[in-house]
Amino acid sequence: MCHSEKIAEHEILENRKIAEDYYLMTLKCAYLQKAQPGQFYMLSPKKSNHFLSRPISLFSQKSNGDLQFYYFTKGSGTLELSHMKPGEKMIAQGPLGNSFTKVKSPLLLVGGGVGLAPFYELIESRRETMSFELLAGARTSTGLEILKEFKAISPDIDQSIYEASDDGSVGMKGFVTELLIQRLAVKYFGAVFVCGPTPMMKAVAKICRDRGIQCFVSLEEAMACGVGACVGCSIETPTGMKRVCKEGPIFDATEVFYE
Repeated sequence: MCHSEKIAEHEILENRKIAEDYYLMTLKCAYLQKAQPGQFYMLSPKKSNHFLSRPISLFSQKSNGDLQFYYFTKGSGTLELSHMKPGEKMIAQGPLGNSFTKVKSPLLLVGGGVGLAPFYELIESRRETMSFELLAGARTSTGLEILKEFKAISPDIDQSIYEASDDGSVGMKGFVTELLIQRLAVKYFGAVFVCGPTPMMKAVAKICRDRGIQCFVSLEEAMACGVGACVGCSIETPTGMKRVCKEGPIFDATEVFYE
């Protein structure tokens, strides 16, 4: 049974393959603490002899409390997750970390690959009060199949999404940073939120810094506990060491990418 404590056992309702190596897992929970956009959970199968908990961003929390997580199989741990079936149990610790701050609209959201994950809940939960555009980038079209879930939120969402792929298989051929430069040249944005590979986030942060636009980044670091006790995910900032799991995962870009 789910409850409001930080650690709970959840039944897998669905573990759907979105595209090659990309999955969307739904966990049943009717009485869980409400999560905020940008927060994450430490996930691990109930029955596993070698799986350490993995930090995975919340994709969505449904009105009945059910949780969804979008992930990419890049190692043995996430590969094990992809093999799990409905009815099996997961242990979830969360919600953890901070959330996307409410800043002046319109917002420009920049996601790379699986880094698109935290933006679904942000859009779904704040679409009535938040004006936004989403720039989505991936190596190939498979990394952007998840956008079908975004476009199903509302009929007009499609008009606010711009796509880019390295190979040109969908959207603009090129990097999502090129889309960013294009959109910043034609429209005012109150702030930029970005999540994805570190080189991409650094590039986005620099583009924003050069133009005087506030930029917030959602970091991904290896974590052992997720609650700040082990300090294994600590990063250096101009004001001292900070824990990604506790003070983050969302930081002002000037705190983590600085010269």
